[in-house]
Amino acid sequence: MKIGKVRISGGALLALAAVYFFDTAEFALYVLIAAAAHELGHFLACRALGLRLECFEIEMWGFNLRVEGVMPYRADVLAVLAGPFASLLLSLLAAAAARIGVFQGGYLLAGLSFLFFFMNILPIYPLDGGRALYALVASKYGQEAADRVSAVAGCALILMVLSAGAYVFIHTRVNFTLLLVGAWLLLSYCQTGRHGIKSMRKCMTEVFHEPKARENTAKSSKAGPLYGRRVRPDR
Repeated sequence: MKIGKVRISGGALLALAAVYFFDTAEFALYVLIAAAAHELGHFLACRALGLRLECFEIEMWGFNLRVEGVMPYRADVLAVLAGPFASLLLSLLAAAAARIGVFQGGYLLAGLSFLFFFMNILPIYPLDGGRALYALVASKYGQEAADRVSAVAGCALILMVLSAGAYVFIHTRVNFTLLLVGAWLLLSYCQTGRHGIKSMRKCMTEVFHEPKARENTAKSSKAGPLYGRRVRPDR
């Protein structure tokens, strides 16, 4: 469903309906507030960089912001990191409001916002931290190097999260939350067009070998959510 520049998926509509009827504790409301603040950080940064909104997508598992225009990689880093730091700012403000007694749900919102910050700052593509890492490396060493660095960093961190999740589950017999987080990170990583399973395998095999001489091109990187645009390298 599309309303102006807002697109809502069928899964998102079902999820919102389920929340409306079954979430009596209003937990999902705080999740939506935390997610909205995160995307607002991206949006304000993009506006400050002179980019126009192409569309705002509401999906079952989150929001996607797509913008028009062309921007350097370094500016891309600013736009991408604005979301996590907006989450961190909201976390601090909500905790402060709860501490002085003016916001009863402040600690819950603070915890959720900090979780948004922590999860998205991880250097795993397609999370914000992974996108920032890719843009930083690509701006200095090119896209081939960025592919390899992103693959190694992403695989290493996902493996660490999965290992930690398995350890916690084996020792507690009941707590599999971290294991689910690791599985979600792996699924998200493999589903991205730029860093799919074939690309990941290629990068992991090439990183330990001297790459062949490649022609230095000025090709732009492929866009993803938030990057609904082509990005040019800094010069």
